[in-house]
Amino acid sequence: MKQLRWGLCALLATSCLVIMPVACGSSEGGVAVDEAGAAGEALTNPLRGRLTRDDRPYTRSGYTGEIVSRPARGVAVFLIDHTGAVADEAVTDAEGAFVFQRPANGGEYVVRAMAVLADFGFSVGVVANERRQALYSLRSRVVSADEDFVELHAGAASPMAGALNVVDTVWDAAALIAAHTERRPPQLTFTWSPGRSFPCGSCYRENNIDLGGGYEDPDEFDDDIILHEFGHFFFDTMSRDSNPGGRHNGERLDPLLAFGEGAATFFSAMVRNSAEYTDYRLGWVRHFDIEHDSDPDYWGTADGLLTGEVSEYLVAGLMWDLLDPPDDDDQQIPIETHFAALLDGLPALHRRDVGIPGVDLADWLSAIGCSQHTREVATEGAQVRRYPWRADAACAHKPAIPRSISLLSTGGGIQVNWRRDDPPGPIDFTVQRIEGASAQTSTVTCRQSPCHVAATVPANGVVFVWDDRTPRVVGSLIGEGMVATEFASSEVLLHQGIPIVEFPSTRQAMDGRLSDNVTRFEALRP
Repeated sequence: MKQLRWGLCALLATSCLVIMPVACGSSEGGVAVDEAGAAGEALTNPLRGRLTRDDRPYTRSGYTGEIVSRPARGVAVFLIDHTGAVADEAVTDAEGAFVFQRPANGGEYVVRAMAVLADFGFSVGVVANERRQALYSLRSRVVSADEDFVELHAGAASPMAGALNVVDTVWDAAALIAAHTERRPPQLTFTWSPGRSFPCGSCYRENNIDLGGGYEDPDEFDDDIILHEFGHFFFDTMSRDSNPGGRHNGERLDPLLAFGEGAATFFSAMVRNSAEYTDYRLGWVRHFDIEHDSDPDYWGTADGLLTGEVSEYLVAGLMWDLLDPPDDDDQQIPIETHFAALLDGLPALHRRDVGIPGVDLADWLSAIGCSQHTREVATEGAQVRRYPWRADAACAHKPAIPRSISLLSTGGGIQVNWRRDDPPGPIDFTVQRIEGASAQTSTVTCRQSPCHVAATVPANGVVFVWDDRTPRVVGSLIGEGMVATEFASSEVLLHQGIPIVEFPSTRQAMDGRLSDNVTRFEALRP
């Protein structure tokens, strides 16, 4: 059974489709297509096709006036029979190609392409303003049983061309993210219509991007703007920021707003592998190069302190410098390290807040620049742009903020869980399995909850799990033959490298030896 996350079904016969989970024969919702065919027919009659769309290329001077045909990548396409039912569904490849399977007994079909990214495990749709739950779509001519190829094309005059450019632009971002993590964000909706504008121009809010389509500032072909707004979605759902929102134009402002906007611009540059950023407006073009064009007057902070107001241009430029330095001879931090910092470093709660409360540029530098391999590069990058971050101060001490962690004994080991509203890992755990006079110790890295640890709980023993960053026991599981006792107070300390369990009346060194009188254990939580 194949299934997409955008519901279609009987509404496929209309020009715009409602976004809602519709069962279509499946209890899970979405579009369901039986691999064996609607009535069990043999599927031996493939129908191949290709989906293309017109693009409006631009340079730093604005749109060139050319119309270029490009493949529409990662788009959801559906094969519809004469009753309006979904006979098959597919996703276009990097060349815009797709293939359906039809019943061998023939019949006439139409193909419906939806403005939905359905590749790499992402789900992103483009809907019209006037009907916020109406997806843009493109329908083919009727295809007879003896035809084996169909082509669909969204011309420049069609709103579908703009909608497909949004999908195709986001495809690049999805491909880059998918190359660095198995995690996926929630469903995202772009709300856009030609000729319609928003008070904010284009802006992100909770899994929705309002994309400007007004004649004075159309953004449907502004790839940099599309990726900037998608960057806000990325930081909100997969990384971390504290962007309060608000107007911005490169001037020094609240460090949280500056980081949120500058980081989104950096994300756009990282996806396109280009430092140039262009926003087309009617009659003029806003263009800047985050690597070279940043005005030195915007470097540093307003008062020379980490808590001072800062420019989003400095944020974007400094983040870009660490990925792609100005001179070929300069060191750079690999993109893999950038994604580790984006996906794991910023969200980690153990990180100390370095600048003002919330996530700002100082926190980003601390997330990416505190290892022995990156410290020098991050420090030099900050100094060039006169940003007062110093690794010796920012990286000296990182007190841990414990998570709410629980343990569950399973048949094959131990499952470590933490609250879903906690940011993702990674967390390095030390697992200590004690039975009788023997102890076994192992280390495991958990990147997301739940996390499986290959350690069984002995019937007459105990398993302690330590968070290596604290270090502290975050939980324990006792065997069936042991007796659990609640302690009024308990804490775990490190004494010359040996974990010490502090009980109300006794102190027992857990160095692999258990005294005969210590036979009762209880989970010790931070």
